Amino acid sequence: PSQNQGADAEASEPVPRGPQEIDVPESVCAHTMQVLRDHAVKFNRVDKGDEPPLRVLKQNLFGEAVKAVPDGPGSIPKSCWIERDGEHYLGYRFDQDVCDEAVHASPALCNIFGAGDKDGDAIFRLVLGYAKGAQKFGSIDDNVLADEMRKALLPAALKVFGEEHNPEAYKLSRIYSIYSNCALPGQIINLHLDVPEFLGVDRSTCPNWLLVCAHCSGLPLFQQNRVRNITTVFYPKSSPGGDLAVYPPIQHPEGANAPGAKVYGTVRGSAVVMDADSCFHHSEQARNPGAAASCDGGGSGEMPEEAEVPKYPERTGLKLVKSEDGDAGKEAVWAAVDLDSGEERAVFPESAMRFSISCKIHVFGSQDEVDAYEGRTQGATSLSGADIVEALTSDLKSKGKIPAALLREHGEKIPLALLGPIFVKEYVGPTAPTKETVERLWLGYHNVTAEMPPTEAEVEA
Repeated sequence: PSQNQGADAEASEPVPRGPQEIDVPESVCAHTMQVLRDHAVKFNRVDKGDEPPLRVLKQNLFGEAVKAVPDGPGSIPKSCWIERDGEHYLGYRFDQDVCDEAVHASPALCNIFGAGDKDGDAIFRLVLGYAKGAQKFGSIDDNVLADEMRKALLPAALKVFGEEHNPEAYKLSRIYSIYSNCALPGQIINLHLDVPEFLGVDRSTCPNWLLVCAHCSGLPLFQQNRVRNITTVFYPKSSPGGDLAVYPPIQHPEGANAPGAKVYGTVRGSAVVMDADSCFHHSEQARNPGAAASCDGGGSGEMPEEAEVPKYPERTGLKLVKSEDGDAGKEAVWAAVDLDSGEERAVFPESAMRFSISCKIHVFGSQDEVDAYEGRTQGATSLSGADIVEALTSDLKSKGKIPAALLREHGEKIPLALLGPIFVKEYVGPTAPTKETVERLWLGYHNVTAEMPPTEAEVEA
């Protein structure tokens, strides 16, 4: 991002191409939905506990926890913290909570995204497969889904990074993660960037939010050692509401606020292929059938009504109550279940549930890239979480962005729990879409007219 790259223009990372849209075969949609039903009880609520290997709270970094949540000037909301064993840790993706404030900053936006209730983003996730380093990837269904996804997605994935004419990239690039997100009516996907990787360090060995800060910093150390990842968001079924917005990549000179943001409908068989580590994205509220103003690419001219956010115990899972019976015209039925008492807290027809599949691909343009990633290149960089903290702290000290009080109290060893909010404010916040950008995109998508401040170009005219 231009505001963080300083004078080192030669180190600037190339701007990835925008999202690619593809269609996934109907047979893959049907198979995917059956896999989700077969493994329904493995869905877990996001942010309510560790989800190894995707996210682990304790990473043994210096000062990653504090006894009491700071509440002074510039402090972040208490909802951004997680208490464990008598100490407080920064939330797995507290950066999302900070960025998402802009999404709820006007009455019109609250109609689309809700008022910003923390339960609104407590969606459910099912990990279908994950591999790191040289590990061989396998999906939960004996690799059927992984094989079909690679065939369907790889050409578009390579195109984002300009590798579509490279035979080596076709041979070497590979899937490393597939998971499903399920949003119930009233829930959203927060405004966020996906978690990047760098040589030696990934989301299983480092706080997710810290990796995002490293990428947003634009520092040459991280640009030069980033692993190129592509994420495909694929919908195995259509859903009312829950449509997805994708903003321009942060490497663009105008960043996420550049022209080109787009909303994609949640339509069965549709897929969006993108550098999600660089493109901010989020969804509107999922809704009950018939309640959404639009679920497929255009508005009715009516403002969506804010949906009620579901409230469930912290340990809540999903289960399949009734199987689909296509011959009888009966759809599957699911329930949200209190995992401690076994009580069914709510029952949903499958048509009311927003399922998406996130399929992630490592893009390698040569065997040298693979060897560096897998740690077989002598002398190659291998970063750690501590290296990221040191680089970001040094950068912000040089810019005078570390409060003098912190430096006086802690000297060279400032606890990570106190640095984290500063990292997010200085690196992630400036790269995120503004309230005005979000409002223009979504009100335009729903064909709703609202009182909007003029753009810079309109002011100049």
